[in-house]
Amino acid sequence: MKKFLFLPFFLLTFSSSVALADFGEGMSAYQRGDYAGAFAAWLPLAEKGDVRSQNNIGILYRRGMGVLKSETKAFEWYERAAIQGLPKSQYNLSLLYKRGRGVKRDGKLALKWLEQAAMNGYPRALLDLGKRYEKGVGVKKDPVKALMWISLSVKKARGKTLHHAAKARERLIGKLNERQISEARRMQSLVKLGS
Repeated sequence: MKKFLFLPFFLLTFSSSVALADFGEGMSAYQRGDYAGAFAAWLPLAEKGDVRSQNNIGILYRRGMGVLKSETKAFEWYERAAIQGLPKSQYNLSLLYKRGRGVKRDGKLALKWLEQAAMNGYPRALLDLGKRYEKGVGVKKDPVKALMWISLSVKKARGKTLHHAAKARERLIGKLNERQISEARRMQSLVKLGS
């Protein structure tokens, strides 16, 4: 009996290890500039539902790296990963809807996917959503909500996104009174972001 229980566990562990190895091979190929090799490593994983591979296949199609450029195919792969909950793909999908690339331009769907990515804690989505509230793009202009979203981005971001979010936050703080700043902080404390 123990032999039979061990076999499914071994197969599951082995197949997961193979998938991780293939994903890693794809990353190594990508970093070497072997985009066709990255595509070859990631495509079988993406077709089996691996969200990171789906997103990366979308990137390769969007940029025409190792494959013929196709924003339509990029959209399809981003959408697969976005539906499964990958925040980066949700953000990428929002950009394609916003710009009408690979899909008909749709401001409402762009906002929907941007909000989803933000609620899942994707720093660039948090920053972009804050900027939308700051300028009133697709949403009612609200500098307090803008400060809340941008401050959340500052907490989550690194690198360039952190730099841009910190600058945006300082700019907003300079325009708001103390009551508005306190309200943004209070609202921020109530938001529960995903990973």
